[in-house]
Amino acid sequence: MIPCIGAGQLRYKFQLLGKNGKPERAAALKSEKDDQQELLRLTSLPETDLSRLVAGLILTIKPSTDLRYNIMWAFGDFFADVPQRLGKNDALDAAAAVLVSGHNDMCMHKGQVSLRTLRLHGHALSILRACLNDPVEAQAVNTLCAVYLLLICQSLTGTWDSWTPSHTEGAVQILRSKNRYGVMDGFEKKLLLTLRGPVIFEGMFNPRIDLSPDEWELLLLDNRKCTRRIDRILVYLADMPSYLRRGTDLKAGVYSDPNFVEVVRSRYSAIKVSADELHTLLVTFEAENDIQDDNALIHLTYQRIYGLALFVTLVLNCLLSALTEPSDLIALEAEAFAHDVILLAAQSHRYRPLGSAYITICLYGAFAAARQQTTKNVIFQEIEHYCSDFPPPKDTNHLEVVENSVRHLTLS
Repeated sequence: MIPCIGAGQLRYKFQLLGKNGKPERAAALKSEKDDQQELLRLTSLPETDLSRLVAGLILTIKPSTDLRYNIMWAFGDFFADVPQRLGKNDALDAAAAVLVSGHNDMCMHKGQVSLRTLRLHGHALSILRACLNDPVEAQAVNTLCAVYLLLICQSLTGTWDSWTPSHTEGAVQILRSKNRYGVMDGFEKKLLLTLRGPVIFEGMFNPRIDLSPDEWELLLLDNRKCTRRIDRILVYLADMPSYLRRGTDLKAGVYSDPNFVEVVRSRYSAIKVSADELHTLLVTFEAENDIQDDNALIHLTYQRIYGLALFVTLVLNCLLSALTEPSDLIALEAEAFAHDVILLAAQSHRYRPLGSAYITICLYGAFAAARQQTTKNVIFQEIEHYCSDFPPPKDTNHLEVVENSVRHLTLS
């Protein structure tokens, strides 16, 4: 039996009355009949462990779920293809079970994780280790998918700390061993497109994510050929791990490139323009639309792209501050962009926890770049607010974790 977990779903429906006194159905509720039919189909499946797992995962990743709890929105649309792959890879099955249980905990018990989820997580790790010892299964796309699901589960369950290897490192090793940058099927390509986000972000904070320039380039696939705003932002973002490493080596005197600072300065100017355009787009949309139902998805999309642009801007600001003579303009811009992130974080509270999970990385960038201690204090308070949606990690001193993490951004 699948428990009802709410997940922000509709429980009571208020009907609008038309001129003839008959109820009108709102456009946002058109999928209700489809959802009921899907539930009926799932509950009629034979009662086996696999069928219950498939049914549970389908309900967990349902696209119509409230954006605050929407797994597919937060972590990638490749999830639509995962249920049909269950039953073929033990590691994927075990990881999916943890995800279903962890998501259930989040919806029912905000910020807490059940013993059942912790047991499932421990079991999934054991299964994954055994799978990685099999030369064939270790290179299978389903195993890579299992690693990514467990990476998500680390956040949902709080079973991580800043000192132990993450599942992102494992995913990078699988990508290398498989050389997964050539011919791929549709699912594998979507999974890689999704996985590049965690790899890029962790590559900025974790020196153990040590991809070569060619590997970073291949991870982008075809994005450098695209002209959409989001593709440009992703290209800028994907360059940041390499920029930070080159900046660190340049500051330490083990790397010499007289043009590097000018490259950073040029990219900084470009991303500032993009961030300003995206802010205008967001503000215009908010002024012209009622932010609810279908508009909420568009609104959140604009917020996320703008947030990523701000993050790249702040990282480049940190680089220029570390590699050039002190500049009042750079310092003033750092404070201004940090305050922009604070404002965006305040506006994104409505989409917590999963819909606005991206904002935490933006807050880390703002904390690194901010010059005033009062600004840092406000930013850290926002980080605490957002992190309170998830079980606390093993690290006991959260402020120390943040300060240690952002040192990579400031080259200190």
